[in-house]
Amino acid sequence: MGYYIFFDESGKIDRQTGKYSYYGSLGIKKNQYEYINEALPKDENRRELHFQKFNLTDVDIYLHVLSEVLDKAQFNVYLVDRDKALNIADRLLLSSTKLRELLYIKIPERLIYGILRHLEDFYYVDIYIDKCDEYDEYNIKSKLEYQLNAQAVYRDKKYFIKNVTQIDSKNDIILQATDVILGIISFLIEEKYYSIKDNLTEKDFKYITDNITDDEREVIISSYEYNEKRKEYVLKVKSNKKRFEEVNRILEKNNYYTQSSIQKSELIYRLLDSDKIDRLNKICMYLWEQYGESIESRNISEYISKFIIFKTKFDNYSKIKILNIKYL
Repeated sequence: MGYYIFFDESGKIDRQTGKYSYYGSLGIKKNQYEYINEALPKDENRRELHFQKFNLTDVDIYLHVLSEVLDKAQFNVYLVDRDKALNIADRLLLSSTKLRELLYIKIPERLIYGILRHLEDFYYVDIYIDKCDEYDEYNIKSKLEYQLNAQAVYRDKKYFIKNVTQIDSKNDIILQATDVILGIISFLIEEKYYSIKDNLTEKDFKYITDNITDDEREVIISSYEYNEKRKEYVLKVKSNKKRFEEVNRILEKNNYYTQSSIQKSELIYRLLDSDKIDRLNKICMYLWEQYGESIESRNISEYISKFIIFKTKFDNYSKIKILNIKYL
């Protein structure tokens, strides 16, 4: 019998500023993989599913694919605390690039083995990883195959790795789903739904300045300048950390978040509303953030709870705001 594993990452440890780097592994039986692909609505103009590029106009296809995948696949996630990993690299006199290479050798094997070791029947396994020149440079394919087959023999597990292949994500819907699930987890854990707008439309600017205190109004007015060509107010104090934080506090209080974060929040909320919350809660998450061998298991439910509270407040505020604007 056949079994497929898909591996992806988000937030390369030496190239991003977020708290964590994320590594995800999705396992699915071959017949279930084929079923999802056959049931996929045929649309030659369909855009590649990608969490960062999500647009609400595509919500139906995202929900369809995610619902099927969450029902039929196993998903493991590994989080690496970026600052602590880089501190260890400094202590060992390793460059951040070398650190990432060493993580590539260990983390994919650990994630994938965490899925394969629970297989009850024997499977021949194909592993697919998103195409990346660095994977070739670090020889990830041969190392993964060798390490995982060694584990199968040594621990008498019911699998054998046939192939490890790099593929372009645009050619595989399940690899795209892996990216989206990893993006959702990152979005929830780092509370990216609180992403604040940089620029404000004329209507937004008027609404905010009409509904805040005098002191807050002074902060907002002095922090923006009007762009006549774009017909919007542009934030001009990003380099002033203290003032920037003041602006963010005022905008957050008034629920002025980026369109991108609002649309991603809507996708996640609809996914939770479609009875997939139990499946999301079964995602295995492991957090590496300590010195030594400590690996902490995390449950995504605590992050989902915080998100639901945020989304409920945001939706209620938006309804009130619409009514206020309507009757101005």
